[in-house]
Amino acid sequence: MPRILGRAPSVIVVLILVFPGCVPGHDERQPERQQPDDATIRDILAKRVDAKQSVGITVGIHNLQTSRFISFGTFNGPGTSAVSEETIFEIGSITKTFTATVLADMVSRGEVALDDAVARYLPPQVRLPSRNGKQITLLDLATHTSGLPAFPANMEPADSGNPFADYTQQQLYAFLSSHELARDPGEQYQYSNLGMALLGHVLARRTGMTYEALVLERVLRPLDMNDTWIALTPALRLRFAPGHDASLTLQKSWDMPALAGSGAFRSTARDMMKFLSAYSRPAGTSLERVAPLALEPRRPAEDASVSVGLGWHIVERNGRRFAGVNGQTGCYAAFAGFSMSSGTHVVVLSNSARSVDDIGWHLIDPSIPVQTSFVAERTEIVLEPSGLDRFVGRYNLSPTDVIIITRNGDSLWARISGLDYQLFAEGRQRFFIKAVDAQLAFNVDGSGNTTGLTLRYDGRKFTAQKRP
Repeated sequence: MPRILGRAPSVIVVLILVFPGCVPGHDERQPERQQPDDATIRDILAKRVDAKQSVGITVGIHNLQTSRFISFGTFNGPGTSAVSEETIFEIGSITKTFTATVLADMVSRGEVALDDAVARYLPPQVRLPSRNGKQITLLDLATHTSGLPAFPANMEPADSGNPFADYTQQQLYAFLSSHELARDPGEQYQYSNLGMALLGHVLARRTGMTYEALVLERVLRPLDMNDTWIALTPALRLRFAPGHDASLTLQKSWDMPALAGSGAFRSTARDMMKFLSAYSRPAGTSLERVAPLALEPRRPAEDASVSVGLGWHIVERNGRRFAGVNGQTGCYAAFAGFSMSSGTHVVVLSNSARSVDDIGWHLIDPSIPVQTSFVAERTEIVLEPSGLDRFVGRYNLSPTDVIIITRNGDSLWARISGLDYQLFAEGRQRFFIKAVDAQLAFNVDGSGNTTGLTLRYDGRKFTAQKRP
């Protein structure tokens, strides 16, 4: 059961994100520390693969002078093809920047306006939620401030290995028509895969095209990104690296027909470098009018140093400006970002569900350290099944986010944002998730009653109190 933990209040969010960004129209080139050479980058990747953090990783990096690609690892271990800049990976939430680029393009053409109510582009029978007289706008969706949750709550996947494959447009409409917002649209940042998926859906409806065809026409083909698709041809599938969960177990790739705008695209490092190059230097490209609209800071994010453009997270760090996004599905991880002060842009693609963000940021700005130590492989132990019942219940992460712990036979499961993860014991109260690199510990009082839990992911800690 795949999923992804993000930095938003919804702790585990499929197709992750979270980054620094850049400000539109800022074209100065300030000197930064020299980027690592190819041998150093290859060593970083080799250590990551040798530490069983990935099976194969490929990097694209461009500074003011040159572009280069460095890869290490394979499709699926010894005896399989080596990964390269031509290898296709799922890119998860990086898809959101394609969706937002389409929005900026349509705004620049006068086809839509950022303050248009989303309901205007939905069938009349769909009752999109509003609150205190405020309707959700296209800008709200593009900046994760719509008030919509990370995922629709009516997901019941038949196949947990491909959890979005059977979620339909009709189910999406049913959820939107029944959902009540917990906060006003535009009031507060809350990362929402659902919101960005809805944005892609309504933009496609506005043009009368499918979402994939719309992105191909407005974004990918003008940039000569010919290896970037949702539906891969048989020839492209030969270059599609199999994905692996955080324990490096081979997993299925994801299909997201009703939520495509949030994370359905697959791409190569070579294609993604074309996209980043156009964003970092849009003059003379098809993004010349689009990039400034997308990169303008629109709303504050959770961190005071981070703002949100259209699909991009924008940050100032040590006097420098960056734009970035990351992605993670059940068996892939990705990073894409660039520095507006140096012009450096970087993509990192991996065929396992462990973050590669630190590699990406280090290559953009070498003053940001790369991770060099990793937790040893976790050891599963067996607990008495009857002792698991005390952990069952609902745990409040926030007013709108709940972790539901259930027992199924001899196993505990955690449902977060509509998806389920099996928990594996490594102590009497400590568990880990194999699908992603996350750990969960239950808090127990002196009487043996469970009072809450602590979830750890990517160096961050989240606490939740158990409901009575």
